[in-house]
Amino acid sequence: MDAVDTKALQLACQFAIPPNALGYCGTSSGTKHLIACKEKGVCDQVEEELKKFIVLYPYLKTISLVTGLEEFSYEVVEAYCLGNDLLNKFNPGHYGILLKNFQDQGVPVWLLTELKSHPPKKFYPTHAFQVLFVGVGRASGSVPFNRETINNCLITVKGKTAYHWGKKIRALTAGEQKNLAFWTNKVLREVAPLPKK
Repeated sequence: MDAVDTKALQLACQFAIPPNALGYCGTSSGTKHLIACKEKGVCDQVEEELKKFIVLYPYLKTISLVTGLEEFSYEVVEAYCLGNDLLNKFNPGHYGILLKNFQDQGVPVWLLTELKSHPPKKFYPTHAFQVLFVGVGRASGSVPFNRETINNCLITVKGKTAYHWGKKIRALTAGEQKNLAFWTNKVLREVAPLPKK
């Protein structure tokens, strides 16, 4: 990336801080860098920290490769976290790109084998897709994959405020709320309904 997109990195940090602080994603030193970026715009080490988040970076790389935009551009980060029109460019054939990026990052072979043997009918590279189709915690083993962790990990909105892992993130614009609801519901309807337990 030629220039740091501070706004994009701050958006990523808003949603990365809660699971990082809980020890589920990223490195133990990551939280201080993520908070410095979010609160002060000091983002010089954040790209490297986010690359260490299991599965996050492969999604950003996948969106970047298909759209031609930078991995840490605002549009790419927004597509993954909240959803946007970039996701209309994806089809099930692009799922293999994500799996290759998972492999490059070191996602466990057993999970890659399972994901390859059961490809989705639709592919939307969003946080909701990761949580519901791939399965929250399955790549890292940090949490069990069940209804409780799904509900904690999915980005939800109460009123106008987004929450992640029970932590208040920020107020979303009407457009962001609409995109998040639209793309989460698409994943739920077309890819991976919630498990019963």
